[in-house]
Amino acid sequence: MRRRATRLAGGVTLVTAAAVALSGCVASERDPEGSGEGSGKSTFVFAASADPGSLDPAFASDGESFRVARQIFEGLVGVEPGTADPAPLLAESWDISEDGLEYTFHLKEGVKFHDDTDFDAEAVCFNFDRWANWTGLAASESLSYYYTHVFGGQGDNGKYDSCEASDAATAVVTLKSPLPELVPALSLPSFSIQSPTALEEFKADEIGGAEDAPELSEYATGHPVGTGPYEFGEWKAGESVTLSAFDGYWGDFGDVQNIVFTVIAEGTARRQALEAGDIDGYDLVAPADVDALKGAGYQVLDRDPFNILYLGMNQAQKPLDDPKVRQAIAHAIDKEALVAAALPEGTEVATQFVPSTVSGYSDDVATYEFDQEKAKELLKEAGQENLEIEFNYPTDVSRPYMPDAAAIYEAIS
Repeated sequence: MRRRATRLAGGVTLVTAAAVALSGCVASERDPEGSGEGSGKSTFVFAASADPGSLDPAFASDGESFRVARQIFEGLVGVEPGTADPAPLLAESWDISEDGLEYTFHLKEGVKFHDDTDFDAEAVCFNFDRWANWTGLAASESLSYYYTHVFGGQGDNGKYDSCEASDAATAVVTLKSPLPELVPALSLPSFSIQSPTALEEFKADEIGGAEDAPELSEYATGHPVGTGPYEFGEWKAGESVTLSAFDGYWGDFGDVQNIVFTVIAEGTARRQALEAGDIDGYDLVAPADVDALKGAGYQVLDRDPFNILYLGMNQAQKPLDDPKVRQAIAHAIDKEALVAAALPEGTEVATQFVPSTVSGYSDDVATYEFDQEKAKELLKEAGQENLEIEFNYPTDVSRPYMPDAAAIYEAIS
């Protein structure tokens, strides 16, 4: 079950680090064909915390879906490793018109989708037109979240106007109004370029059910096709997703020939599976486990702080419509203690909704230091000395910025 707090104003924000634990050798002993690292026949078993929500990244907004999607699919734009800066991927370069309405993407040539469909400008335009013309459930925010938020919606409601393939290696995307964030946004897995052949054959946009319980298409459950280094093999719901190396991949390739994302929901169970040799790696390592794993000889790869954990307050609901109440909550939370008790080493107390490495970060923002006496004064001034509010948090999900939601809830409450 997932309970979601309204995302309006932050009372506590934390920039969190994350860690990945890996066994010492890439080649898995569980692969009977493998002969060790460098054999080219190795299988890597990675423990995910949950099933992917969808194998079609256009209809996904969760990390588990994106983890799988990044192996199968690629977009026009990637990122420079270790940064949020856009970098060429399927588009080798791009030009932007002076008025910001026309983007000309110069595409990588000789690339094939896993089903042998050509990657070209026609395929690019097919994907842009697909996103812009969803109707019904496919166009709902719960499914096409990122397209809705980046482009403002489908059809006449959105900023997208058209896409033209001026030649096989050149796609020209025209907007109705400027969209300065377009290029970095295209690095999101949701904007991966997918095979038009497979999208049509397996009826990717035929979504059944209801908005709160959509029924995914045949494509999204068993036939995803991209240009990435791995192609889809099998999805056993609740158990695992299996991928295999794509022999026709255009880019550089390592030793791992098969990836198995196996579902292990609980963090302690993931650690125990690593120690037992049942898996080769997992992320979202609990802070208390990091030193023990390092001491036992496992590789623990720390990632710099990048995710933001925030407490949302619904300003449309009383008494949270009163700024003094929101300020009181912000002053009442010991953010430094929360970092020390519940979050990975390297986590920092944040002051805003982006980390310092992202464009738009500012040193000049208001902060709310831990001061419970000040919090009590503000609540008294607001006439809310006996404040009681409903607190929602997600369950059955683990994320880099929230490895243990219940523990973080206890600390905040």
